Amino acid sequence: MNLLELLISFRAGGAERVAVGLAAGLRKNRIQAHILALVGQGHLAQEAMCMGIPCRDLGLNDPRLFLAARRALEDHLARFRVAISHGSHADYALSLARCRCARVLTIHNVDFNRWRVPGFRLIDRAIYRRADALVACSSLSARAFSRQTGIDESRITVIRNGVDTARFKPVDRPGSRVPKILVVARFFPQKAHDLAMRAGALLHARGLDFQMVFAGDGPLRSQTERLARDLLPPEKFWFPGVMKDMASLYGQGDILFISSHHEGIPVSMLEAMSAGLPVVATGVGGIPEVVRHGTEGFLVPRGDAEAMADGLETLLRDGAMRQEQGTAARKRVEEGFSLDTMTGQYMNLVERLA
Repeated sequence: MNLLELLISFRAGGAERVAVGLAAGLRKNRIQAHILALVGQGHLAQEAMCMGIPCRDLGLNDPRLFLAARRALEDHLARFRVAISHGSHADYALSLARCRCARVLTIHNVDFNRWRVPGFRLIDRAIYRRADALVACSSLSARAFSRQTGIDESRITVIRNGVDTARFKPVDRPGSRVPKILVVARFFPQKAHDLAMRAGALLHARGLDFQMVFAGDGPLRSQTERLARDLLPPEKFWFPGVMKDMASLYGQGDILFISSHHEGIPVSMLEAMSAGLPVVATGVGGIPEVVRHGTEGFLVPRGDAEAMADGLETLLRDGAMRQEQGTAARKRVEEGFSLDTMTGQYMNLVERLA
């Protein structure tokens, strides 16, 4: 059997990395997944094709114009028995396309801001009710989506994100070097990079030795770089941009830091944990379903830069604790958030629909 995964683009966002990982996992189980994107931008297509996963795009410049590519999308869908979409514009495009294949729409994140716009609840209710199956990456996402749209939660299958534990694995880190705090996220408002930077400024004021690494790209990158120059000396921060070799990045890091206002289950968090890094993160979305406070890291209140700095300081001052929590983080992913676990659950769903 073969199936289609529909993405917004080939950029290295969490939903897109889940899709590529799922396609690789399905391929190992003799299910050929093809990936189609509304927009062709991003390097993930090359990564996927190197793994034997066919990739194409519909040539749009803006994913909001998906209706213009509806006929081309329908031509693609006619070749498949099951299609899985990742991301809101991809979900909308798949829902509105005329096709005979089973349609699976995913809920990777819960953005309450868009439901403040009049009419969006009704639009989402109409769009997602057309699906043959709905998948949420966390229990909280399922509950919140059901509450906001009025779609019965029993219709939503929770399949938590998973990562390749063979690819993302612990490495030896010299104890004498400057500890690196990794912030892996696209530069969008919900990721709250300004709060991460202010937490870093507090750490600097407390005399701690560290470097913050802000990996990723996005519209707020330049603004965040200016804030970094205002708040920290140049040796305290680094902006490497989009990293193609994420495993290598985690091998250089010591702590993963998430300052987001809202999240699903961040793929970067699972990758870092699989690589043996403890986490300091806001306790939002599905993050508390993965990170147990004081075991794999520390959960802090959303919007509280001082609490974020406190959690980071605890780990920066105690290398043994970093090691202990990093080991626990690796075990946590192996036991419940591996690529094999996620793939198996998607396979069960697909087999019911095909």
